[in-house]
Amino acid sequence: MIISKSNLLVVNLTKVDKQIPVLDCVRIEDNGSSIGGNGKSFIAVSPVPYDTKLKLKNIFNDEKSNGVTVTSDTAKEVLKNIPNDTRFQGMLEHSEVISKDDKTVRFELHDGARKRSIDGKVNPMSYPDYRKMYNRCLNNKKSIQLVVNAKRLLPLIDTLMKISEDTGDFSKLYIEFTEEKDIILRMQNQETGPRAIGLMWCYKGNDNVWLENNKWEEELKNGNINNTIDNSNINRSSVVSCNGSTNNSSIRSDISMVRKTKGAKKTGNKSLAHILHGELCPECSKYHLATDGKNKWCSCIKGCNYFKRS
Repeated sequence: MIISKSNLLVVNLTKVDKQIPVLDCVRIEDNGSSIGGNGKSFIAVSPVPYDTKLKLKNIFNDEKSNGVTVTSDTAKEVLKNIPNDTRFQGMLEHSEVISKDDKTVRFELHDGARKRSIDGKVNPMSYPDYRKMYNRCLNNKKSIQLVVNAKRLLPLIDTLMKISEDTGDFSKLYIEFTEEKDIILRMQNQETGPRAIGLMWCYKGNDNVWLENNKWEEELKNGNINNTIDNSNINRSSVVSCNGSTNNSSIRSDISMVRKTKGAKKTGNKSLAHILHGELCPECSKYHLATDGKNKWCSCIKGCNYFKRS
């Protein structure tokens, strides 16, 4: 099965746990989704989209594989060897996982010229049943929906952590929301007493478009994570692909076909051009689609300033 770099990055949340050693691992399910956590927080990442797998079929076999729990050292070793791919829009930032007996695992990587393999270590212990936890949390949400800039939120939290100087494992962050759905974050230095209050504004207007659940998220919500995502119902009839051509044919599988062109597609009316925050480009699955009211194309072709995106 094919996984992405994102599936392994959950290792950054894992930690050594003497009581539950398997928490210092990354669980990869047989559908390509992954989970990592530390007992107090978890992150689940969805499988590689169907369209992306089509582009990779000339590189990886995408053979059916068993689910496997790999050690954090293995995940970090694979991440270290996955190339940073800017030439092919991240297509090389994937790996094939081969595990047939739940006791061994091999990761196959490709750097654009040749393949290489890494034999990983498997933890045979049963991974905690995170499905019940996600099922409980995702079905018990309050109707507070915020859209924030993660690149602004993380430095805010990081700075509050430094101010609080809490070196223990119980750094308390107090979160509140205003009527306008902006965020208030509070922390206290437990040793010297000072408090810090952080404020962050959420997106407003057209940028405040909620990301609706896809099929994988609904399955996770219902306690089932072992079904793959079906992206075959995406309407490509009027979509301009990342290479600037109209995508009326089947998706090209050759990795050389996903290079970006230097030229930007001209639109019918620039003043009407805007990003469709609810629609990802079906070819790259990375950037949102844009439209001028007549055609749709991948927003990577224009750039942030064109659409006045922050």
